[in-house]
Amino acid sequence: MTRSWKRFALLITPIKPSRKRCTIQSTARNLGLILRTLFGIGTARSLQGLASLLLALQLALILVERRLRILVQL
Repeated sequence: MTRSWKRFALLITPIKPSRKRCTIQSTARNLGLILRTLFGIGTARSLQGLASLLLALQLALILVERRLRILVQL
C-alpha cells in the first residue's frame, strides 16, 4: 500500500461508522413514532410485556377451542 493510499484510507474510514450510527438512530426514531401512533407506546422495550400477554391469551383461546370441539363431538 502506498503512502498516499494510506492517507486516503484514513480519511474515508471514519465516515462509514458515523453514517451507520446516524442511520440507526433515525430508524429507531421512526420506529418509535410508528409505535407511538399505533399502540400509544413509544419504545419497543415497553411492548415486551404486551407480547407475552398476547401470546398467553392466544394459547388460552386455542385450548378453549380444542375443549369445545371435544364437547361438541360427544
